[in-house]
Parts: sequence; C-alpha cells; structure tokens
Amino acid sequence: MCGIFGFFDTLGVDRPPEDLLGRMARTLRHRGPDDAGFFSEGGVGLGCRRLAIVDIETGRQPLANETGRLRLLCNGEIYNAGSLRKELEGRHGFRTRSDCEVVLHLYEEYGSSALDRLEGMFGLALWDSDRRRLLLARDRAGEKPVFFAMRRGVLYFASEISALRQVEDVGAELDPIALRLYLTLGYFPSPWTPYKGVRKLVAGTFAVIQEGWSSPRISTYWNLRPYALAGAREGVPMSEAEAAQLLREKLEASVGRQLMADVPVGVALSGGIDSGFIASIMASRSPDPVHAFTVSFAEPSYD
Repeated sequence: MCGIFGFFDTLGVDRPPEDLLGRMARTLRHRGPDDAGFFSEGGVGLGCRRLAIVDIETGRQPLANETGRLRLLCNGEIYNAGSLRKELEGRHGFRTRSDCEVVLHLYEEYGSSALDRLEGMFGLALWDSDRRRLLLARDRAGEKPVFFAMRRGVLYFASEISALRQVEDVGAELDPIALRLYLTLGYFPSPWTPYKGVRKLVAGTFAVIQEGWSSPRISTYWNLRPYALAGAREGVPMSEAEAAQLLREKLEASVGRQLMADVPVGVALSGGIDSGFIASIMASRSPDPVHAFTVSFAEPSYD
C-alpha cells in the first residue's frame, strides 16, 4: 500500500506553495514508510510514499521512461507485468525490476489504451511532459483509491483525502448530497466524497487533463455491467461441475500471480469460505507456512 499525490497547474494562475508536496507526503507516511520520492517541473509536482513490495532497491518512484519524458506514480501491483515485460523488452529499455515500469512503456505505444492491457490493482498518475498532460487511473475493481480536486486552475490528487486537505479551502465544506447518499447506503459511492469539490475516480475509469484545460475529462475503460448482462442473457454453456472446475482454475491462477513479492505475503481471514479457499491455495503453493491474520472490531456492525 503506497501513497501517491501531486498537482498540475494547468492555467498558471495560482502556483501551489513550495512546501505542499512535503506536507502531503507527511500525511501519507503510514501508507509508505519505506521511502519518499518527488519530481517537479514547471507547474507539475509528483510525490510518492512507498511501501516496497517488488524490486525493493531500485523500484523507487516516480519512475521514468528511457527519455525522461514520462513520469509514473503507481500504488498497487500489475499482476501480468511478467508477460507484458517480455513483449516490450525488445523495443524498450527497462531500468528496474518494478512491475509498475511496464505501464510507462505500454503508454509509449498505446497511450491511454494501455489501461486495457493491465491486470492488477492500482491507482496511478502518469505525467507526459511532451504533451503537458496528466493521466490519473483506477483499477477495474476499484481496489486502490484516487481522489482529486480542482482549485483555481490547479488539479490536486492523492491516495487519501487527508493529503488533499493540505491545500487551502479543499475539504472546507461538507457535501449535503454525499451525506444523504451515505445515510442511505452506509458508504460514499464513487465519485462522491464527504466534501464539496473533492471527488474519487470511479473503478475502471481514467481522467486526463492538459495544459490550458479548466477541468479533467473522465472516460471509462472497463465496466462489469455488459459482461454481467451478457451472462444473464446467454447463460453459461457448461455443467455445474465444469463451472466449478473452471472457477477453481481461475482462482488458483489469480492467487498464484498475486504471490509475486520480494517480501513475505500474508492472508487476511474473515472466517468465510472465500478467504479460507484463498488461504488453502496459498498454502499449497508456498514452501513456508502461510501467515494468516484476522481482525476484530469493537463495533458489531463492522465486525
């Protein structure tokens, strides 16, 4: 769990204070105690608090491509990085073993369509200095958060709202519509947050903003709905036993890919069948005993 944050002054009207990145970094230290990295140039500031999982020594962020034209912040993991790297290595020079570096080189070839090729959990920010363009993106299931706010021609973004509140006036006023949604649903559905003017990217979407734009343009690159509707309409052309076997194969492949790490990997047990099955797959693939954890809450409705 890393923490990413930064800003892009698109209009040149109100430059952010020089110490802003440092203040944002301090609020996110709990997300990334291992390292802090920064990049800034002409109205753009990027920062990361890193929790090192893969390529501990050289995978520092922001990551840069070969020319330095692109800079990347990524909170999460790209599970198909190995196959993507093999595909790209003949055409691009990799500087690290980081799974996130494949995002840079995919973007070089496909632009924002590179997101379609990624399998993983991520919240990312990619700065393209040639185009003076910033891209923010969130993974398909929305496992990793990306919050953003626009103030006086500057786009601010972060993994947590606490970092955004280091900006003057951001988070100063509650959003009554969002509060009504919370009281109805028990949570804040994307893109809503408790605060006026602060939004979070919806799962499977990305935002692009360029120099001269007064607001970001948001697009969807993946949506579960058409797949669910097609399945409900067409049914599943296999027996229950075949479906169970296919599900097992998919889960084993998924868990296997998520064991990729240069540090120990544990599992959170809820007491249900799903987490127990995941733990059993891990145990069957791990040469060492699996570290399992269960969390209890004093509030019964959360426990």
